[in-house]
Amino acid sequence: GLKERDPSFDHVRFLEGARQAYETIVRAYARGDREALRPLLTERVMKSFDAGITQREQRGDTEAVELVSPARADIELADAQGNLASARVRFLAEVRNTLTTASGETTTDERRTAEVWTFERQLGTTDPNWVLAKVEAATA
Repeated sequence: GLKERDPSFDHVRFLEGARQAYETIVRAYARGDREALRPLLTERVMKSFDAGITQREQRGDTEAVELVSPARADIELADAQGNLASARVRFLAEVRNTLTTASGETTTDERRTAEVWTFERQLGTTDPNWVLAKVEAATA
């Protein structure tokens, strides 16, 4: 497990940070805020998010996201392969999504989402930050 490789790993602090990252990333993606997203994502996830934001911009849609209550976060797995630490976190959230189309039509949709996010960080570097490496749909 990760604890052997990184004795400073504190799962309570990690989960708190992961939950904050989740909320920040979900909101930044909805706003189309690439600058806020870039330091929080791997290059691959950034490319995929960037493509989604670009499609929305081309349609002229805007999106607003509200978390109805704080997301619930649970660590499924924390491990290290070589110098790469990874942690899979299951998030359950209730999300209110408001979409405004280019023509000014607004639809609001409230739903529960379940996703597993995989965070990664390099061990043995001075950078303590985890970045989002993968997003998968999960069953609630």
